[in-house]
Amino acid sequence: MPVGTVTTKDGVVAFRAFEGATPAQIKQMKAYVKGCNRALLAGYLSPTGRVSTTGELRRRASKEAHRERKRAERAQTPYGEQVAGHVPDTTWTGNPVPYRWMRLDANVNQSLGSQAERYPTGFRPAGFIFEARRPKSRRGRDPLADHGIG
Repeated sequence: MPVGTVTTKDGVVAFRAFEGATPAQIKQMKAYVKGCNRALLAGYLSPTGRVSTTGELRRRASKEAHRERKRAERAQTPYGEQVAGHVPDTTWTGNPVPYRWMRLDANVNQSLGSQAERYPTGFRPAGFIFEARRPKSRRGRDPLADHGIG
């Protein structure tokens, strides 16, 4: 099993900054986490937990992102080099239409999506957090280990 893979079926979803992330990219990641928690509180997440986004669901989610980019162009607020990010990612909602759209740096969007893959299908988030780095507790233990994230 890869390092950092979660083995429990529910708990906290932790996102971390990728190597070389800029302050602006970290700010986007933190805003994404806030949006995920709002979606959780609104009951927008999949009741069955994390879902696979392969096949038809991926195709539909990509189509919705394309529609969002076109909508923004018509509104004269184009995304430019940014992507239309699903908040939360479709893997957490099972819905190609997100709770909200967010303008994301492509590297941020890719990182957030790939980090979600550490969680097994069916994992039910109790919340979302952002960890800029992995702090050690006073006892030298990784505090994320308490959440099944290692």
